[in-house]
Amino acid sequence: MAGHTVKYENQTMIVTHPTGVVDKYSIEELNSIKTYPVQIMVRLTNEIQKLDDHIVNCQTSVGSG
Repeated sequence: MAGHTVKYENQTMIVTHPTGVVDKYSIEELNSIKTYPVQIMVRLTNEIQKLDDHIVNCQTSVGSG
């Protein structure tokens, strides 16, 4: 976090941005944030599967198209 300062007080992570804005994160919030990449991966995997299905449908299609 370039330009940011991070402190830990009372089981809270306190991030001060260069603009002076302060964000506070509890342990519960940090644990929740850890799941974001997994949620993104699941959505992307589902999208890839849909595209694979479309490819198979195109490969097996017949018609005048």
